[in-house]
Amino acid sequence: MSAAEEENEKKALLAAGVVLGVVGTFAAIVKAALDQAARGDNNKK
Repeated sequence: MSAAEEENEKKALLAAGVVLGVVGTFAAIVKAALDQAARGDNNKK
């Protein structure tokens, strides 16, 4: 594998890691919001 190919592979892995991080963070925020909403609904009853 050439140096350019290795560099492209590193960039692709880095980009994939960033995407996974963003998606994971978003999922955690959504889950927290849903948990909060569920607790809020329970408190109203």
